[in-house]
Amino acid sequence: GRLHGTAAPMEPTKVLYMYPQPGFELPPWAVLALIINNLDRKRFTPVVLAGEHSKGNPRIAADVAIHRFALERPVDLARNLWAMRNFVTREKIDVFHANEDGRSAALGSLLSVATRRTLVLHHHAPPQIYSGASLAALRACALVAARNNGVSEYIANEVRELGAPADTTAAILTGI
Repeated sequence: GRLHGTAAPMEPTKVLYMYPQPGFELPPWAVLALIINNLDRKRFTPVVLAGEHSKGNPRIAADVAIHRFALERPVDLARNLWAMRNFVTREKIDVFHANEDGRSAALGSLLSVATRRTLVLHHHAPPQIYSGASLAALRACALVAARNNGVSEYIANEVRELGAPADTTAAILTGI
């Protein structure tokens, strides 16, 4: 054991990347694919949760599992929440990664609360591009997230102004 200097090797952290978008050709996926393909596999095991409706070639390494659920409409998310919760538990997912767009952030926040797993919210755009209910939902998701990562110091500052805790909000170019 650890007292005798023979500690067992640690298992890599399993990170679930949320992608409920309609297509893998969209810019947010290009960023996620870059992150996923360049993760240190000794430290992280990436897993993707995508919509059944997500079309196109995801362009990610063959060792990355993509699990699909019906997520095209809000009612689909509600119908599949229990199945996704069971999937997360069965696969022993440690951390969720979601972008700040409405679908990804809502999915990540709901699963984070339902499974008591850590959510990292990756912000690409200033919150001010949203308004009304969308902005209120983003604020709620940012408060649920254990970490809010902006792609620049400017974005991170705007997320702090939105109400995300300053001590859990940072500028990190790769998101996780």
